[in-house]
Amino acid sequence: MNNLPTLDSDSSQRVFWADASRAAAAVLGVLVHTFDPLFKADQRSNISWWTVSFVVSMGHACVPIYLMLSGSFLLPKAESTANFYRKRLKRLLIPLAAWSVIYSFWDRRSISFFFHGSNVWQLISIPLQRPEHYHLWFMYVMIGLYIIMPFVGKIVLNSSGKELFVFLSLWLVVSSVLPILSEYGWLRTGTGLEMMTGFTGYLVVGYAIGRLKLSKKMGLALAAVFLINVSVTAFGTYYLSNRDNALNETFLLPLQPNVILMSISLFALIKFFIGSRPPNRLLSFTVTRLRKTSYGIYLLHPLILESLYSGTYGIDLHHLTIEPMLVRPVVALVVLFSSYIFVVLLQKTPVVQKIVP
Repeated sequence: MNNLPTLDSDSSQRVFWADASRAAAAVLGVLVHTFDPLFKADQRSNISWWTVSFVVSMGHACVPIYLMLSGSFLLPKAESTANFYRKRLKRLLIPLAAWSVIYSFWDRRSISFFFHGSNVWQLISIPLQRPEHYHLWFMYVMIGLYIIMPFVGKIVLNSSGKELFVFLSLWLVVSSVLPILSEYGWLRTGTGLEMMTGFTGYLVVGYAIGRLKLSKKMGLALAAVFLINVSVTAFGTYYLSNRDNALNETFLLPLQPNVILMSISLFALIKFFIGSRPPNRLLSFTVTRLRKTSYGIYLLHPLILESLYSGTYGIDLHHLTIEPMLVRPVVALVVLFSSYIFVVLLQKTPVVQKIVP
């Protein structure tokens, strides 16, 4: 049987470090998308590009943090598979369908497009075909993970800490190390360990971290791992981009060893430094509000960000003469706050509230 301590996942008994992690994921998501245009401008000779690269590198911990949070609180759920699906999948399927349609209208900037014969079917079938917008890929991953989560939960609940460590070690090797060896021709045959690949490992990592007690020594080690892997991500991106003479984002992929270690260490650091209770009222106020709106902010914020780029609000970020590195942090705050306001309003609106649970 599992010898790890239990973690109360009852929403009436909030665990502050988990709420802080959810809030951090929302902020990181906004940051990475706000700075991404500067990053993809690929001006590697400019010193500001390095700052952008570090911000974007850290921002790619956003989705892994969401996945680890799901593992922390959903894997140990003691309920039937049918109940699990009924409660959880609708929180994905309804928003996915709604936001796919919203972004489809938004991207084409034309309602009339969908009222010409076969285009009506195209509108209805959008969520079945592909992510309609770049950030919605996360929801497709979560649907798959939610489907297998009841079965993974039974495995982790009946595994010891050592067995989970072995599983996670195998996951890291099979999901990220072996693909690298294969890409460079150092491994030419299959391994037969395909079931150990993919995002499932993030769920198990979240479950394990949620139950571990971290010492001060571990805190220092985690900080070192985080900083090292953020640097590896930024410098690795620079190296591959120079090699290819074009921006290469391989080091930013969510299953790269550096991203896995960066995300895990950040998630554990938040638990280590924040703990179960808020250290002050301001942080408690901020985290509580972002925790309640994090999911909605992730879904909605590209609308506001892209509006600022297109000049919808009278501001066109593409044509500002101010140094971009001075503007982007302000833009990120504006996008975050505006997204929060819109999500709060949507959550208070009957029926519509289902698309921002």
